[in-house]
Amino acid sequence: IAAAYGRAVYLEAVEENERLIEREDRSSRMYKMTKDLLAKAETERRQAKGALEESEAKLLVANSDAREAERRRQEEKKMREESERGMEREKTRAERERRAADELRAEIQRQSRREVIEKFGPGPHRVELKLETPRVDGKWGTETRFLDIEMAPLDVAPHSVATFLNQVSKGLWNGSEIYLNRPHILMIRLSDKQVGRFKDAGLHRLSFQERSDAFPHDKYTLGFAGPQGGPLFYFNKMDNRINHGPSEEEGRAGDPCFAKVVDRMDLVDFMSALPTMGKDQLKQPVLIREAYVLTLNEERKWARN
Repeated sequence: IAAAYGRAVYLEAVEENERLIEREDRSSRMYKMTKDLLAKAETERRQAKGALEESEAKLLVANSDAREAERRRQEEKKMREESERGMEREKTRAERERRAADELRAEIQRQSRREVIEKFGPGPHRVELKLETPRVDGKWGTETRFLDIEMAPLDVAPHSVATFLNQVSKGLWNGSEIYLNRPHILMIRLSDKQVGRFKDAGLHRLSFQERSDAFPHDKYTLGFAGPQGGPLFYFNKMDNRINHGPSEEEGRAGDPCFAKVVDRMDLVDFMSALPTMGKDQLKQPVLIREAYVLTLNEERKWARN
């Protein structure tokens, strides 16, 4: 009985020991598992921390970039607003200058209109050109012929009309020549001495390019040449609205057109048919012997002023 009891106790102790060993093994495995989990958790924590720090760094950079972008946007906005204000100031200045120029031109036209009426009457106004032209029969020599031109209405081109009538009344065109016979115009020529006379009289150019759609460059009209408006003038041999009118594409204001031939248009055609040499120059220029202003007398006939 004692032996059996001792054996039973022994076996029980062995079983208990095995249970203890098994519990220790489980504990050891649990510890290792827990340790591994803790290590993994720590790694993940560190990774998360690194990711968080990286995100925070990127956020700082993004915030910095956003602030820089906002600063640039504000600067660009400020520059744009300043540019717009500058453009508005320039527009205002240009408009003010345009109005001042318009007012000055209007004043020049008022004074010119008043001057023409005081000197030459209310109009209409005519000028007669006494010309020495080549002979009609084709023989060498010249003959005297007359060409009448009528000025544009004073409400259309008063400054141009006043300038031309003053030039004529002072005898400035006497001795000049019609020498250039181009396909579209007959052009006047002046010597340097004659140009000097125009300058001395203060009549060598217009104050501005006076033109009006109401008096275009039709055939047989007269226009002042060049952007300075004189002193040279020309006869239009054809409709020259395109050649001598305004052009936005070419930035051209257009030549002033101030008179038209009203009698003996065939004389213009005759001069247009005269032979030329190099550079469209007439072989035998037409001399303007004299130019003078005509006025209507009491019998309503044109007479020399």
